[in-house]
Amino acid sequence: MPRSINETRIGIGIDTGGTFTDAVAVDLTCGAILAKAKRPTTREDLAVGIRDALAAIDAGLFRGVELVSLSTTLATNAVVEGKGARVGLIVAVPDPETFALPAGLPAMDVAVIAGAHGPDGSVRTPLDLEAAAAAVARMGRTVDAVAVSTYFSVANSEHETALRDLVAAACGAPVVCGHELSQRIGMVERATTAALNARLLPLVRDLLDAVRSTLDAFHIAAPLMVVKGDGSLTAERMARLRPVDTVLSGPAASVVGACRLSGLTSALVADMGGTTTDIALVSGGMPAVSSDGALVGGWRTRVQALDVRTVGLGGDSRIRVQRGGLVSLGPDRAVPLCTAAQRFPDLAAELESAVDAAASGEAAEPPVYLTLVRRPEGDLSPSLAALFDAIDGRALHVDGAAGVAGPFVDVDALVRSGHVAEIAPTPTDVLVAAGELDLGSRRASVAGLALMAASARTDAEALGASVRREVGSRLALEVAARALAGDRRGVEPSAAEAALLDHLLAEGREGALRSRLALGVPLVAVGAPAAAWFPSAGELLAADLVVPEHAEVANAFGALAGRVIERAEARVRMEAGEQFAVITPATRERYDDYATARKRAEELASEAASAAAAAAGATVVSVSLSFDEVVAEQERRDDDVFVELTVVATASGPPLL
Repeated sequence: MPRSINETRIGIGIDTGGTFTDAVAVDLTCGAILAKAKRPTTREDLAVGIRDALAAIDAGLFRGVELVSLSTTLATNAVVEGKGARVGLIVAVPDPETFALPAGLPAMDVAVIAGAHGPDGSVRTPLDLEAAAAAVARMGRTVDAVAVSTYFSVANSEHETALRDLVAAACGAPVVCGHELSQRIGMVERATTAALNARLLPLVRDLLDAVRSTLDAFHIAAPLMVVKGDGSLTAERMARLRPVDTVLSGPAASVVGACRLSGLTSALVADMGGTTTDIALVSGGMPAVSSDGALVGGWRTRVQALDVRTVGLGGDSRIRVQRGGLVSLGPDRAVPLCTAAQRFPDLAAELESAVDAAASGEAAEPPVYLTLVRRPEGDLSPSLAALFDAIDGRALHVDGAAGVAGPFVDVDALVRSGHVAEIAPTPTDVLVAAGELDLGSRRASVAGLALMAASARTDAEALGASVRREVGSRLALEVAARALAGDRRGVEPSAAEAALLDHLLAEGREGALRSRLALGVPLVAVGAPAAAWFPSAGELLAADLVVPEHAEVANAFGALAGRVIERAEARVRMEAGEQFAVITPATRERYDDYATARKRAEELASEAASAAAAAAGATVVSVSLSFDEVVAEQERRDDDVFVELTVVATASGPPLL
């Protein structure tokens, strides 16, 4: 007999994307999606979108919920937009007089002091606690959190621990240590990671507080997990301590969900949302992870995250068209006319009036409007105040907005900062106008595209066809570029190589040099617009295209499909006297023979990874080991000299229900 809802073990997956917030209810026993919902993301308060999505799911399912998992764009967006806590960064190096940090680190106050360990964990430069105390006294009045990173803390964490204790005693601000976030060498990258983690602490805390209160309102008391940037899961309390791990959480959840929904273990996965398309390579059921750490907002970090190609092309990319119909898309996002007309009922009629005026011979201006998202804090100039008053609660054409604001207001900067939103034609409007998508006001989409076509001296049908060709060719090019990078172990195509790929895709079948590019793995397309836009891209690439059922909520489903995965490292180094040192951030042990040292390194790495996985919410934990050995090659191979062995333990397990 089939089980009743009350007997079903249910998981709730939630994804907060740039455009939509999705929620799914999943039978944890068989993986079937029982219910799904998609609601607009409320950027000013993400909890509102989450609450709206959960409210659209049958409340009767909530009685059986045993797990809730969240993926989010919050950390990624905050890093890119420079939001978050005010951070002080203390860096300890061998010689502050000769050491130069790169400009633009994500901290408002940076102090460089003396203090360093060597790769063997020994003290090379004593820690200058007097200089540290002076830095903390200065920072304590202006910062919300402090990050510390010291030279070779991966071999000895004592200096970072001393700085943490000093900050805690002096000002009580939260302290983030680099060695707690990464055991890989690269002090600047660890410093960047620690500073970003400190910056994100209040933002992710507030989000998780809001999610937890929302779950309480729906009487859901299950454990809350969060998707990390590599697609694995971590417990809510760990996400509060290490929010930087959630950078690229959303794309990672989409890739995991796409693989589970399609049943494929080797594929190129493309997730098309409203703002971007994320493309990742999956092999053996695991998405490729960046070997150098995630690059986010221009900063290289030591965050384990998906190796993803992110393209500024989505369903809500702004369409621009030149005379004659030449189309360009994005990378900026606009509110589609069809959805804007739901909020501003007069917009459709205003667009239709402009179309009639253009037909009578009046000049046609592109249908681009502005509306207020939120006012900046602090005092405003009279021009800014007048502009915000004019677009508060209404859509105002850019020409009218420019007249209100005057020549000294940078409207583009207001759009980039998120205070003002543009309303303009998008690929979504093309689908709505053609009757292929039922969303918002079709009248607004039809009239807006007709007005844009008139302004470019073409017709709406030709404009729609140009948009379709441009979307298909752009997607095909970006997928091909990601496939080429995968074949070359992460080496991205140069500008010249990308131009050649574009030529081969567009004209290679008919030119003097003919070609036929074909993907060697299936292309799995997910995201709300995937079914509409990827068939033409798949055709250009001769791809085996798969758009799985429930593709529009692959990200929320993927939030539940991951496992807890944690890694830890231990190193074995050759030392003088033919001794072998076993080194971790907290341990330095010496042994007379290599075999014993290696076995001990395996034990320490396994224990640390298992403990981390348990803390992150795993139940049954299994551990696998990998090894990276460095030798000094000699003339005869038998004479090669051992230098160092890195043992990497990976502990994984299902999340606690």
